[in-house]
Amino acid sequence: MTLSGLAYERYIRVVHAKVIDFPWAWRAITHIWLYSLAWTGAPLLGWNRYTLEVHQLGCSLDWASKDPNDASFILFFLLGCFFVPVGVMAYCYGNILYTVKM
Repeated sequence: MTLSGLAYERYIRVVHAKVIDFPWAWRAITHIWLYSLAWTGAPLLGWNRYTLEVHQLGCSLDWASKDPNDASFILFFLLGCFFVPVGVMAYCYGNILYTVKM
């Protein structure tokens, strides 16, 4: 999400030629942290769970669970934490590239 925020900031600066001020940056950081806390806190509230990884050196989401509740979390987690940020970055940098070429 941080990289998506940076891509959006570059998009605003280059494509729309607007200056990003300090309060905007703090709001963006706050939103990024709240979004991240929501996704990392969901397993603590019962939507999926954290389990030991294969080598038992760290914890991760329970990726192998066949429970529909856990599978729905993994699906939404993949959409919200991978495809949406990558889509935002592709859109922003694509428009920046188009603007610079023009």
